[in-house]
Amino acid sequence: MDAIYTAVRDDILTEIRGLAEDELTERVFALSEIDHAPELHLSTSWDGLHFLLSGTSARGALPAGSALSEGIVGAERLWGGGVNWVAATSRQSLPTVLSALSAVEPSRLSQAFEPHLFRRAGIYPVSGWSDRAISDALPLYLERLDSLIRFYSEVVAEGGNVIVEVG
Repeated sequence: MDAIYTAVRDDILTEIRGLAEDELTERVFALSEIDHAPELHLSTSWDGLHFLLSGTSARGALPAGSALSEGIVGAERLWGGGVNWVAATSRQSLPTVLSALSAVEPSRLSQAFEPHLFRRAGIYPVSGWSDRAISDALPLYLERLDSLIRFYSEVVAEGGNVIVEVG
């Protein structure tokens, strides 16, 4: 299960919001190929990053007004649930999400990092890993956070929106 974040213009977001479920997933899948939309791939680290930032798994989480959570799962669910979904964050909400992510202090995340909690919470894909293996993933989570901040900064500067696809 990977997470892909795609920058889209207002007209494309409006189009996607108006599609039926089967058309929506097909259209989102084609965004990078047809529209050459900029993308960021968090691969399998999305759930661990969400847990690191919020203390909860992103699997099945619905956007609930937490800008940190919305930075990972999106602000508006367009399709799906559980471990497969498409969500959007509009250009109006992105500055708040970016601000929340930018305010995170990596050193505090590192100090509070407890690998056994990842396993106990069943965080994908590290729940079956040893504490040492989970600890070794921390630099990747911090790098992914930095990548997400850079991506959102570029999208905000361009006045775009973001589609989040997990599955």
